[in-house]
Amino acid sequence: MTLDTPPAPHLTDRTRSVGPPHQEPLSDTLPWTGVSVLLAIIGLLLFLAVPERPLSPDELEHQRLSAEVRLAYGRLRGAIEDYRTEHGRVPGTSPDGSIHTERDFRRQLLLHTDGEGHALPQALGSHPFGPYLTGDIPRNPLNGLTDVRIVNGRELSAEVDGRSGWLYDPLADELRLNAPGEWGAYRGQAPRF
Repeated sequence: MTLDTPPAPHLTDRTRSVGPPHQEPLSDTLPWTGVSVLLAIIGLLLFLAVPERPLSPDELEHQRLSAEVRLAYGRLRGAIEDYRTEHGRVPGTSPDGSIHTERDFRRQLLLHTDGEGHALPQALGSHPFGPYLTGDIPRNPLNGLTDVRIVNGRELSAEVDGRSGWLYDPLADELRLNAPGEWGAYRGQAPRF
């Protein structure tokens, strides 16, 4: 009796090796060829070497003003926050919630204060807090003024007239640059042109 079945493949295939199956060469499986790597390097070098478009004088002036405004606003806002941390309320207000004058606001940030917010030029045991700013209230870079106008609960944008450096509403704890135009709405971020 003859068998018509072919012999087992492992008995006749002598070219087959033991080990992992055959793999294609690495260069055939990767998507990057030598030319594409070279083009990627050239593109990267061109990206790094091409300078940005120079800024116009107006753009440079806007950047300078933005930096000055951010610095001045940040100093004044930081002083207000420091006062709030130590007194439990914002400057320009008293413990009973009544609103003080601009003079009181200035003194509370520039001088030593007691727990009630009464200010003295020198530190005493009874006035251990502050000062929260050295020198003076930061200058408004757009009009050069340092005074702060207290606006009690009124809409600050309606009060913008450029006649003081800053506008502050102690009830809402809102601080604004007193400047007309786009800068009048400044609350920590410069307007874009």
